[in-house]
Amino acid sequence: MLRNQLQSYPFGLQYLSLFSSDLLYSAVEQCFDFYPLVPVKTPDECMKLTAKTLQMILDVAPGLAHCALQMARNNYLCSNTNEAEKWIYKTLEKNDSLADAHILKAQLILDKGGKISDAEDALVTGLNFNFKLRETSLYHLIKSKTYKKKNDNDEAIKTLKMALQIPKKDASNNVFVPKETADTHKISVQLELIDTLQQTKRIVSFEKTAL
Repeated sequence: MLRNQLQSYPFGLQYLSLFSSDLLYSAVEQCFDFYPLVPVKTPDECMKLTAKTLQMILDVAPGLAHCALQMARNNYLCSNTNEAEKWIYKTLEKNDSLADAHILKAQLILDKGGKISDAEDALVTGLNFNFKLRETSLYHLIKSKTYKKKNDNDEAIKTLKMALQIPKKDASNNVFVPKETADTHKISVQLELIDTLQQTKRIVSFEKTAL
């Protein structure tokens, strides 16, 4: 895209449409680095613009499963669980081997009070497609919630402690690579562990292990 062409448009969706879909998607991935870790009721302008940009890409290339997955993530973090669920199924229809889609599906099932067995099946399926999920705290966080739903707090605590022991990976210097290595979900793991220990009246043991 020539510089003088870009300068003739004010920033907005029409401006972004002048870029290639690949470049736009790379920008979208970067935006997710600034998303909240848990769903929020009022999405900010970054989240709204990200959704519009993803939709613009999907209008041109509707078969892109990874874009559909990011749309599902966006809706999930905007507390729009019904739309997130729709996009998850669209994603899996396009490509059922995307491990992250199965992980998000498990999250949605648990958040909506669905069957625990369905959430467990989604986790297993995701893990079968990508064994590296065991190295992420998000996988262990969701798995611990399935145990907690079954009132098996001992296994939930064990799983959460395993998540905290996952070694930190070296961050990439490539600005176009999402900051997955930051493993920001560890904060959520710590909070979930505290909550579970409080339920089992074992908060003292956690304080001792944290010292």
